[in-house]
Amino acid sequence: MTWIVWIGIAIVVLFFLMRSKSATSGHPADVRRQVGDARTRAEVLPKEQRVELANEVREGALENYDRNFQIAKDHGKDDSFAHQNGVLSAVKSILAPNGTSSRHAEQELLTEGVPFNKTEPSSGRVAIAEYLVWKFFPAEADELLFAEQLLRYRDEIIEASETEDEPDQFMMVMLYSMKFDWMRWIADNRPAA
Repeated sequence: MTWIVWIGIAIVVLFFLMRSKSATSGHPADVRRQVGDARTRAEVLPKEQRVELANEVREGALENYDRNFQIAKDHGKDDSFAHQNGVLSAVKSILAPNGTSSRHAEQELLTEGVPFNKTEPSSGRVAIAEYLVWKFFPAEADELLFAEQLLRYRDEIIEASETEDEPDQFMMVMLYSMKFDWMRWIADNRPAA
């Protein structure tokens, strides 16, 4: 009898984690708000369920990455393009499995994967999948699998800011505006001054 209750709870959680397109009004913050709501609901789940759902997020992200990486390769695209296609597909499969309703939401999903776009495909696919797990289930994620990519991205932005007229403003917008969870991770892992 207990297992039936657990299955029912898992179905309800997955339903909330994977909200339908009809719940999205198209405002740029909708995806972020839905992810935040899902993360809050996930925090109260028993450990076993969090582990199980984290594994489902990881597997779903990896499957979508692999499928869409291969589609790009089959169409004659190079590894860099195929990798970016895989990253975007992994992000969309987890954050907007039923699609998006606006150009703004689509751009938000594109930006969610930006720090992972220039990584080498074999490590990048694992990094984006683990980052997506971390977004919902931080305690179940292995941050070491994506930390290198986010720190490398941070360093690239810091270096690029040196050529900007207002470097602090540039870094604020590109790294510390907290629009995306990867920005929050970077801010929490800033080098000591």
